[in-house]
Amino acid sequence: MARPRTDGAPRDESRRLDLAARAAWLAYIHGQTQDEIAASLGLSRQSVQRLVALAVHERLIKFRLDHPLVPCLALADGLKARFGLAGAEVAPALGVTSYLSSTIKNSGDIDTHDVAARLTVDGVQVGAEVVLGTMAPGETRAVSFPWTPECEDGVVAVEVDHDGLVVETNENNN
Repeated sequence: MARPRTDGAPRDESRRLDLAARAAWLAYIHGQTQDEIAASLGLSRQSVQRLVALAVHERLIKFRLDHPLVPCLALADGLKARFGLAGAEVAPALGVTSYLSSTIKNSGDIDTHDVAARLTVDGVQVGAEVVLGTMAPGETRAVSFPWTPECEDGVVAVEVDHDGLVVETNENNN
């Protein structure tokens, strides 16, 4: 049985994490293959694969993606989370028209009629509204808005019933 270290982690576990860190360093920083790492550390290729997987699992490795698309991906994730969207895409290029798509759901108990949805950037409407027509309770409808980004920063949102014409039990989920 391994003697416990003063920090409470067993010695074998600590050694395994050290090896995982070395294997991950050689793989991601030095760009070595698993075969090269195995030869360098005196291990099998399968052991190296397990060590790199352990490094990822234990969050010894943190990735950072440096690309102009990253803020757009983060914004799309934020839109999906905030508005419960099934999908969202944000255009990465300024001045180039693309389409922002959203799925609208009638979460109420009654039909809605001719409710409008609009795209806003920093609270200002962009382009034309889309009239959704009649939607039964629980029904979803996909909408798509053409959008030409003019600046890099801003809050992009799809708003439904922005005029508050539909009587609702929760006015904060539009």
